[in-house]
Amino acid sequence: MRRADRLIRIVHFIRGRRRAVTAKRIAEEFEICTRTVYRDIQDLMNTGTPISGEAGVGYMIDKQYYLPPVTFDAEELEAIGLGISMVRQWSDERFAQKAGSAFAKIQAALPAGLQGELEQITTYSISNQSPAPWNVSFSDLRES
Repeated sequence: MRRADRLIRIVHFIRGRRRAVTAKRIAEEFEICTRTVYRDIQDLMNTGTPISGEAGVGYMIDKQYYLPPVTFDAEELEAIGLGISMVRQWSDERFAQKAGSAFAKIQAALPAGLQGELEQITTYSISNQSPAPWNVSFSDLRES
């Protein structure tokens, strides 16, 4: 298992427990040594993961902490980009702004190499040479 995957799984493992989880228990779960657990926990804390506790006592993560699972393959990014482009061009202004906001959040969560790819997809996926013969007010539709 790659280290990055293990760190994410450790966060989910600790967060899913009601009581503090010892390094020994984490080591058993992930088949690693306790020294590795201590290093991983310290690295997670250094990156801002709100882990409380200490060696010998156990570790906990605030239940409010959320680590969103965001991984997309190329085709999923293409579908997302196409959908965002369509909403931006064929919907009312308010809904188009929401699509732009969603785009910014998704793009910020992507690895640097994929951010440009998503930008390119949304920029070039649909060229608005002439206005669509219709315009849907999704905002009004949602309110009704």
